[in-house]
Amino acid sequence: MGLHWLLPVILLTAMLFGALARRAKLPAVVGHLLAGVCLGPAVLGLVTDGAHGESASALPDLAQIGLCVLLFRIGLETRLDDARRVARPAFLLAAFGMLAPLLLGTLAGLIAGLPTIPAVFVGATLTATSIGVTASVLEEIGAGATHTTTLILGAAVVDDILGLMLLAALIELGQSSTNVPMEVATAVARAAAFLVLALLAGRSIARASLWLTRWTGARTSLLVLVFSALLLTAAAAEASGLEMIIGAYAAGVALARHPEREWITSELEPLIELFTPVFFVLVGTSISFEALTWATAEGRAMLGLAGLLIVLAVAGKLAAPYLVRGLEMPRLAVGSALVPRGEVGLIFAQVGLAERILAPDLFTTLVLVITATTLLGPALLRATWPRDAT
Repeated sequence: MGLHWLLPVILLTAMLFGALARRAKLPAVVGHLLAGVCLGPAVLGLVTDGAHGESASALPDLAQIGLCVLLFRIGLETRLDDARRVARPAFLLAAFGMLAPLLLGTLAGLIAGLPTIPAVFVGATLTATSIGVTASVLEEIGAGATHTTTLILGAAVVDDILGLMLLAALIELGQSSTNVPMEVATAVARAAAFLVLALLAGRSIARASLWLTRWTGARTSLLVLVFSALLLTAAAAEASGLEMIIGAYAAGVALARHPEREWITSELEPLIELFTPVFFVLVGTSISFEALTWATAEGRAMLGLAGLLIVLAVAGKLAAPYLVRGLEMPRLAVGSALVPRGEVGLIFAQVGLAERILAPDLFTTLVLVITATTLLGPALLRATWPRDAT
């Protein structure tokens, strides 16, 4: 089946399953994952590695574009000003919200007999927080622009930034090296420098985009320039030894204060709807349930690990607000808002699989854990959010 047949099948199936998920009040990403499971080797076998020749080899590239656009949009919605207003508690909340799952997940992996690096990667995957899922639930329950919601979203911003630096460090750690500490420090420094340089370049790009729009007389020129800047920044990140998603996120953060930010965000939405489901469908096709069976000792061990990680993933985030002193707000609700891993956790897991840090059975286990937190987080937030929160 060529790409011109396969791509419509993927897009239409993802659209159908995403719509069904939304009707069930679930995040669309859950539907996209299920679409991948159905199209992949686990059910229909329509999308499998190497099954469709060179014509379908462009699918990962399309998925990568979708992933970069998604990370750019997340960066574009990063309000550094909001994070600064609650800088200390937001940083502490994000730090504890990362450290607790990181340590608990790593410990669980080591107890389960995983090698050190995969065990640490398991813990790192549990550190993620999905801004998109949390923000949509807060909007749904009518939380409004309160001090509590500002703190939650500010912590999620810090979580994203620290998480991407952690991801860069772990990729270096997963590669053989004679001087691991130095290379890990270099990777973190590169990621931090990339974000800083992007912020410094943001104003120049914004001015250039506004001038180009006036010169061409077409507002779409702004979108062309922004999309080109996004892809070039992602490519520059890859050329410097970082993941492309770090460059895409940095480009979004750089343009977060663009005067046309709202218009850019709305115009990018069709691209996100078109390309991003391809990524999550391909993640779904990578899920292998063969190893997760109660019939074998290995399968029972992986299922047990999945159950343990779900408990630790939820508990680690719920505990974070209680570790921040002087936090005068509904701590349980704040912790619940940090529980969904969503698309960010899936990105971590997919990178781990692509870098051969995670074995397929461990990857499948993590996808189950991420999906569970994405379902449990919104339910916990709805149940614990006080109507008089300020």
